[in-house]
Amino acid sequence: MKRLGSLVCDSTAVQCWFFSGVYQMYMLKPLNAWRYFSQASAMIYTILHIHDATEISEYPDEMVALYWTCWKSEMYFNLQTCNVVIQARLT
Repeated sequence: MKRLGSLVCDSTAVQCWFFSGVYQMYMLKPLNAWRYFSQASAMIYTILHIHDATEISEYPDEMVALYWTCWKSEMYFNLQTCNVVIQARLT
């Protein structure tokens, strides 16, 4: 975590954060994974909003793919969290 914090805000840093989240999922540490996925999402969101492009098609394909990959991972965690809360309330 200490070394990841010193990364410059670019697509390589986003990939590092994202794959760190994938590794944490592999290690069965979902809260750590969620933290890494959230950081990757925040970073790619910042990068995309720094550019002056008005439409998503004006961004490089790599950036668009990173954005949707991070978004999908974060939404997966949000859905899983909601399911756990609902299950806990039903029992």
